[in-house]
Amino acid sequence: MWINFSLFEYYELIYYLKYRLGSQDVKESINVIYLCSLFFIISYVIFHKIVKKFLLKPKISSDKHGAIIDAAYNIVFFLTSTSFLILYHGYFIKNEINTEINEFNPKGKSLLFHKTCDIIKFKILTYILISYNIFSFFKDLFTRDISSAISNFLFVTLLLTSFSNRYENYTVVLTINIGLFHVFTKLLLILTFNTKKSQTMMFRMLAGFKFAAWMYMFLSFLPFQYLLPSLDTNINDSLCLNTVFISWYVFNLWTSPMLRIFYHQLYHLTISDCPGGNSLSRCILLKDSPEFEHQMKLKQAYLDVRLHNQRHILNKLNLSESAASCSSSTAFQTIKCVLSLKRKLKRIRENHKTVQNNN
Repeated sequence: MWINFSLFEYYELIYYLKYRLGSQDVKESINVIYLCSLFFIISYVIFHKIVKKFLLKPKISSDKHGAIIDAAYNIVFFLTSTSFLILYHGYFIKNEINTEINEFNPKGKSLLFHKTCDIIKFKILTYILISYNIFSFFKDLFTRDISSAISNFLFVTLLLTSFSNRYENYTVVLTINIGLFHVFTKLLLILTFNTKKSQTMMFRMLAGFKFAAWMYMFLSFLPFQYLLPSLDTNINDSLCLNTVFISWYVFNLWTSPMLRIFYHQLYHLTISDCPGGNSLSRCILLKDSPEFEHQMKLKQAYLDVRLHNQRHILNKLNLSESAASCSSSTAFQTIKCVLSLKRKLKRIRENHKTVQNNN
């Protein structure tokens, strides 16, 4: 059942934006999110320096270091946060839901939209999740990964909307599943970087795993566990949440591995255009990163310089051959002239002798 957005709710939203955004609580929240984001930046820099030392020993290509370190950092964060959220959900949220069901027995009310009783814990949890996604947003902008940056921005908006409605169970369960999905895909990415290009079957298997994980998450779990229940609910304050969730969901469909296949067929016409080296399975697993673009530009510049040098060498050879041919033809003409002069001198002598004999 669709939600009716009344005029009264519209004025409530305007009141909130006008008076509450300038309050002390919002300013404190911004400061806390800023400090948490700064913590993630510092920890990422330290993690980057530590892991890079280990990557130098196996002699992994330097253009892969950034993507491997980024994937490893994401795995560490999502594993830690997911483990904590599973324990948090089991010890706190489930007890509240069971108490509410036993005492009030709400019929027809979705447990997904259970509102928290303790807003303090939920606020701290939301601060940490928002801070990490803001950090990821600016990191993706710095690396020119616009699609991931937009996805992180929409997810931050989704977390803020869920927090404003106090949907703790909604946020925690969604973050757990998204975290597990990111851990799995980042592990596949690290395995991709450590697989030789000749192992085509391994790349196909990894691409199949990524495709299956994406289909389960975005075509099975999210539509039936989040999208349809939120559209069928009678809760009036979930319209904004549904709008943000649908925007984030549709954008992830737009950047899906399914559409990546069509993108590969249409735009990756040469090996230099595709990060997978004109391989569909590697193209699904990898992204068009700035490191790849830089590497392709260096290769193109190297090929241009090499072609220029080869042309210069060929021109020199042609000039030397033409000079040699010119000198040989000149020598031949000289010899020919000398021989003709000798013949003429011989005839002159013979004619002179005949004249003397006649006299």
